[in-house]
Amino acid sequence: MNFTLSTIVVLAAVLSLAWLCTGKARDWKRALPFMLAIAATIVRIWLTLDRRLTAEGAAGHDAYLFVWQAAHIIEGLWLGEYNYLTLIKGPFLSIWMALMFYLGIPFLLSQHLLYVACSALMVQAFRPVIKSHWAAVALYVLLLFNPVTYSIQVASVVSRMGIYQSLTLGVTACAIGLFLRWDRSLYRKLAWAGGLGVLLGCFLVSREMGIWIAPMLIVLATAGAWRSRRIKVSAWAGKIAPIVLTAFLAVTVVQGVSFLNWKNYTLWEVTEFGHSSFRAAYGALSRIIAEEELPYVPVTRASRIKAYSVSPAFAELERHLEGDVGRGWAKPGEDLVGLPAERREIAGGWFMWALREAAMWQEYHAWPTKAMAYYQLVADEINSACETGQLECHPPRSTYAPVWRQEWKGGLTRAFGQSLGVIAGFGAYAASGTRSIGEDWVMEMFSEVSRTRLVPRTREEEVYTSVDRLFQFKQRHLNKIANKYQDLGPAMAGLALMALLTSFLLRSRLSLYN
Repeated sequence: MNFTLSTIVVLAAVLSLAWLCTGKARDWKRALPFMLAIAATIVRIWLTLDRRLTAEGAAGHDAYLFVWQAAHIIEGLWLGEYNYLTLIKGPFLSIWMALMFYLGIPFLLSQHLLYVACSALMVQAFRPVIKSHWAAVALYVLLLFNPVTYSIQVASVVSRMGIYQSLTLGVTACAIGLFLRWDRSLYRKLAWAGGLGVLLGCFLVSREMGIWIAPMLIVLATAGAWRSRRIKVSAWAGKIAPIVLTAFLAVTVVQGVSFLNWKNYTLWEVTEFGHSSFRAAYGALSRIIAEEELPYVPVTRASRIKAYSVSPAFAELERHLEGDVGRGWAKPGEDLVGLPAERREIAGGWFMWALREAAMWQEYHAWPTKAMAYYQLVADEINSACETGQLECHPPRSTYAPVWRQEWKGGLTRAFGQSLGVIAGFGAYAASGTRSIGEDWVMEMFSEVSRTRLVPRTREEEVYTSVDRLFQFKQRHLNKIANKYQDLGPAMAGLALMALLTSFLLRSRLSLYN
């Protein structure tokens, strides 16, 4: 089935009629805000409906990998034949693409529909404290036209960010919805807990950095427990059940993906980065103390040379890490490190890929169990050398985080402030993208799996149609909306923070008087 604008309008009309036929036909104070929300939704989707997809066929670790795996899921082959790239990233984006292919929904449109649904979910989550229908619609429209969600570099490529931001919003909405209904009926709490569990599970199998959302969930769970501190023991079942359901569903999703990986590749993990052996090898290499430590380089070339001398297993990778593989992965981080790629000082964002590619050339990635056994051997040999004094090392570690250095405090503070500025000012918005890259069969795969027209590779392939001219018209208006958000974003963020603090202080004073 093809999701065109006419289909969306029909669906909107059906929803509107359903609303008016539920006993509220004469209650225009409620109907008008609802109709406005429907109209805003139609405009939002229409403005992004005719976009073309940029096929990043050269992105073997990103876009190409996700489309390739989605194509195999569509064929019933899970993620395809195993190689050193198969289990490097959470597969939810590929699963989502395959599901949309089966449903006949273009991939780019599906991202916008998911975001619209999560925006509505967020507004519904706040309904216990937002009593005004007009205020609810205002919040919905504000979320709906968030510029980052239709940025060319996010919403016109195959990227996990297109799905990840919607999942983040959905998880946050369900967590807030559950917290604000902590004193409501068990049925309502279980509904929000069920949504939280499913979305949290999808969130965790989408990217490998899900830990950052934990503080928000912990704060809300702690606040909920505090609100329940005076409840009788006999009533605790109604409070624990939603938490149990959330955990059960989230674990089920994560372990379901792990089971499919085990069934196809005999490895019970979502990704190989989650396996203790690879993490141990990375941690062991990063604990070696070199004469000169370089910023942004967790494992310097001097550290690697020391490791070769004490670890026969790691020494097998020397000709690769100190050769073409090392130079190739040092190239992207040249500006960050401040050294030419010929020095082979590989920045932290790329060292793990260099390590895996070097192991691949030594044929250790013929199968996951063989690869993990090799990485564990590397970790054991280096850790043993550290314990026996052959190497000067930091304390034992099994993590991807770099060894903390006190001189980083200033840089961390500055980076945090800059990040807040980017978020408040919607600095991640991009109004233009790049051309597609890839051979003919790659372009065909991107087009068929995504069910979307592609941005051409060259000007010679460009054929302008009325649809493309309409897209340019829409893009100009989207850019104007984005500019307004960027101009007003910092002020809106400041007002929101002040309102939050004021609300907290007022509630604190009321609780003291009561």
